[in-house]
Amino acid sequence: MRLDFLTHLEKLTDSVVTADVISMVEPMDDDGYELFLEIQKLGYGPIPNALDMMARKFDVFAQLNPSMRRAHDAACGH
Repeated sequence: MRLDFLTHLEKLTDSVVTADVISMVEPMDDDGYELFLEIQKLGYGPIPNALDMMARKFDVFAQLNPSMRRAHDAACGH
C-alpha cells in the first residue's frame, strides 16, 4: 500500500514537493492511521471535507509523526 501511495505521489512532485521531501515522510503509526480513518469519514465533497480537515489538523498529524513536520519545513525552506 505504501509503495502504491508513493508511486502516486511521485506523479505530483513539483519544485516545492520534491521526491526528496516526499522520501522524508515516514509511515504513520496506528494512532495516526486511526485519526486518518476518522477524518476520511467526512468524504471529499463540500468543505469541510477530509482534505480540508487534514490541512487544518496538520499539527496533530505532525505531532504523531514528526517526519511530516521535517518534510514540511524542508519544502518551505525552513
